[in-house]
Amino acid sequence: FDGQEEDHVPREAPMWTPKPHKPEKPTEEVIIDVLEFSHQSFISFIEFTISWLDDKSGDYRYTSAAIFNERYNALNNGLGSPTAGIMVGQSPSSFKLDDSEILEEVPPSSPPDEQIFLRLCTAIYYFCQARTEVLCFLSMILNHMMNASIVSMFYPLVAFLWGMVAFPRPSGIFWYIVIIFCKISIIVKYLFQFDSITWNSTVQHQAEASNPMWLPNLLGLMKTDELFVKTVWDLLILMSVFFHKSCLETAGIWSMWYNTFEDLEKDDQEKIVPSSSTANANREEVDGETKETSLVDADSNADSDLENEHGIIDDTADFTFLAKLNFVIFWKLLIDKSKKDMPKDLYLPMLLSTLLALLVTLLGWSAFSKIEGQDKFDVSEIISTNYIPSVFLITLLVQFMLMIIDRVIYLKKSMLAKYLYQVVVVLAVHVYLFIFQPWFTREFFRSMAAWIAFYVFFGFYFTMSAFQIQAGYPRQSTDSIILRTYGYVTYWIYLGYLAVPFLWELEVLLNWVCTETTLTIDYWVKYSDIKAYLFKLKCWQVTYESAYYLGEKQPAYMKYGIGGLLVLALILIIWFPLLFMSVVTTNSISNIPSGFSCSLSITGLEPLVSIRMAQMPEPLSDEELEELKYQVTQGSIDTSKRNSTHFNNYTEYIGRWKSPDVTKLDIFSDSITLWEVSPAAIKYLKKYLDEPQTDTEMFNMTMRFDWTITRNPESTTADKTVTGYRDIKILDPSIAGKDEVFVNRKELLEIVSNCDVKSLIRVDQVVPSFLVAKETGSSTYTDLFPRLSNGSTNPLNLKNVTLGLEHERGLSNRTNCRLWDGYYWSFNQITPFTMNFSNPILLGDNRVQFYIFSERIVSSQYQLIASYGVIGLYISVVLVIFKFVRLVLADSSTRIMFQEMPCPDLIMNLVSSMEMVRAQSEFVLEQVLYRKLLLLYRSPETLIVWTGRHRHLKEE
Repeated sequence: FDGQEEDHVPREAPMWTPKPHKPEKPTEEVIIDVLEFSHQSFISFIEFTISWLDDKSGDYRYTSAAIFNERYNALNNGLGSPTAGIMVGQSPSSFKLDDSEILEEVPPSSPPDEQIFLRLCTAIYYFCQARTEVLCFLSMILNHMMNASIVSMFYPLVAFLWGMVAFPRPSGIFWYIVIIFCKISIIVKYLFQFDSITWNSTVQHQAEASNPMWLPNLLGLMKTDELFVKTVWDLLILMSVFFHKSCLETAGIWSMWYNTFEDLEKDDQEKIVPSSSTANANREEVDGETKETSLVDADSNADSDLENEHGIIDDTADFTFLAKLNFVIFWKLLIDKSKKDMPKDLYLPMLLSTLLALLVTLLGWSAFSKIEGQDKFDVSEIISTNYIPSVFLITLLVQFMLMIIDRVIYLKKSMLAKYLYQVVVVLAVHVYLFIFQPWFTREFFRSMAAWIAFYVFFGFYFTMSAFQIQAGYPRQSTDSIILRTYGYVTYWIYLGYLAVPFLWELEVLLNWVCTETTLTIDYWVKYSDIKAYLFKLKCWQVTYESAYYLGEKQPAYMKYGIGGLLVLALILIIWFPLLFMSVVTTNSISNIPSGFSCSLSITGLEPLVSIRMAQMPEPLSDEELEELKYQVTQGSIDTSKRNSTHFNNYTEYIGRWKSPDVTKLDIFSDSITLWEVSPAAIKYLKKYLDEPQTDTEMFNMTMRFDWTITRNPESTTADKTVTGYRDIKILDPSIAGKDEVFVNRKELLEIVSNCDVKSLIRVDQVVPSFLVAKETGSSTYTDLFPRLSNGSTNPLNLKNVTLGLEHERGLSNRTNCRLWDGYYWSFNQITPFTMNFSNPILLGDNRVQFYIFSERIVSSQYQLIASYGVIGLYISVVLVIFKFVRLVLADSSTRIMFQEMPCPDLIMNLVSSMEMVRAQSEFVLEQVLYRKLLLLYRSPETLIVWTGRHRHLKEE
């Protein structure tokens, strides 16, 4: 401070103050505030509606008032004609003011002090008067939807291809054609009600009335008792057209023909009339200025000019001349962009309507593919069976390509291509819905709700497309679909739009292909990404525009509302696989066996014993399952080990099964087939069994027990058949181990060699008692009972059986043993049955008992996700979400410079300027602005200057 004393001047108070504490309101005041807010919101909505309706009808009310004043002045001034004061320079097409002038001079439709509902009704009345042609077009479309015939198809075709696209409005000849056709159709419908018509006979009418392709049904000329209901829609068209005609005549803008050459160039005029007379066809020029005359004088002058030019001509020549003139003017106004001074951008409603039509096709495909004698095939079956019908795929591809073509035309802004596209699509949709589909499905249009919804959405698309042709494309329009407004709703809609795979990339590529630009494709992608990110940033700032006070802590509803939900979401994601599989297990369904078969065989030979059980018994009841649990906990075990952990594992296993999942099989174990074996096989078996056996023998013959369990699962992921097996060796007792389980080969050789039907072979632990039928894979067996005190397997788990050879006569034949001659095998369980044997059919003394534990399967609604399993869900769901969240949150500090722009408006203006100069074909300036945009993102200092200070800190 250079030795100077510091001035003791009190410092200014800070420019901000903490947010004052707001006292909590009583509940009654909160309710009153909510009611008042709702009331004010409703009133504001009504006021907005009235204002919008007045704005749309302002042009009509201004024109009507001006014509009324001209007529009134003409009558008061004694001009003799109520229309004498209206000049040709103010012809119907010239009563056009810009929006600002209309808003300044046109008063509202009703005084503001009137009742609000009366004002709303008045505004609706004037709006209907201003847009009476919409009422006419709506009645035409409704007529066709109710009649759905070739005769009624005339109305939507002329509406979509002529009436709605004509600029600035269809001429009077269009409405006269509609009136004449409507009258003729009513008369023809009444004439075809007489019984003298061939197809009105009782026999043929009853036989063919239900066929939509019967000619009277197709034409809409069938005999009916509800003729008035059929013709009332034609009468509605007549009344709406006459009402429209009267409104246009009242407004002074009704004309039968386009009777002016003002919209034609010199060359087009000479094609219709000789060039020497075109100057006097519709107007007179005096000293380079247009001479003003009244409408009456203008009409008389035009008629006199035509008479002077062509002389006295007949009506045919005059009609031909006017028709030629009107067609040329209609076509010129249709494709000439310069004549359309108020273009509109209606691409978004067109796109939404086509998307809704595509959704109807997807969800209601059964209505479009229904064939007589076959079941309906809907989208749920397509998803569950992965079968994609070719017709279904072609239909979706055609609609998708229509959206792509419409997008290309929108970017090119070609009026001729748009109109030709409109003609093709309108004809194709009407032929498809009203001719092809009734022929294919034998159904009427009125009886199929999906067809009606499809036509409604496409009808809305045709209407918006026709109005787009009528108004013209704007020269400068955003090349994106959703980047129109900023707000919370559009922000989340845009995020959902970006989440659709490859949709944003497809839009960016289409925009680059169809837009005249100097940017390369990689520059265009960067430019589109910058614009998309700025849009999201602007939406976020507009949504949270409410300022935060400096030093104000985050409110509790933000911390515990949003933060708590995020914490809960992360916890659910982490535990999702286990929670989901637990829910699936709880809601699983039984998969009981429908068949069982088993066999006991020697390696390389046909089975000794084959058992098949086709009719399965009912699953265990709850009481029987409790008895089995009791047997597990109390039977055949050491009581000192009942409380051990090892024993608890067995009891826990049996406790998790439910009674519908356990089936007890009590089977008579005689083989159902003879032992089909050849003499050569017997010779080989005897030779092997008779040879001395050593410990180093490479090949050991085994005895195998196989079983097969068949189910009829409701799940597509479960196997219909599961199999399992268990092997034991056939050994000599001299080389067998101490605790090894085997089949005595000497005893087996004795029986085979002598055809001994009296001797039995003891086979231990080869036949399991408790079989587990898994959902997929192979079947296994389980040890339901704990091991014995000496550590050996409990025989209740792997039962001991006796195997014996039997013959029909029951006699052994040692001298001439022919095993292939009527011999069969059987085995009998010698281990005690776990529960009582209860087969009501007594077939013999050889018996065996099995228990089948069937794993439950997932119900159909959880099949797709549950098929991944716990590990698969962790990999496909948890890890994928983790990678996505980590990708979003990682390195967020490096993106602060771009994510925390306080005010991106200047950069957005720079992007808008690029679009504007591109629309003006100023490509050099486009390159300059793009370089400037790149410089901004490369220079943090410049970016800070352009984006300004933080706007969320509110200072007082």
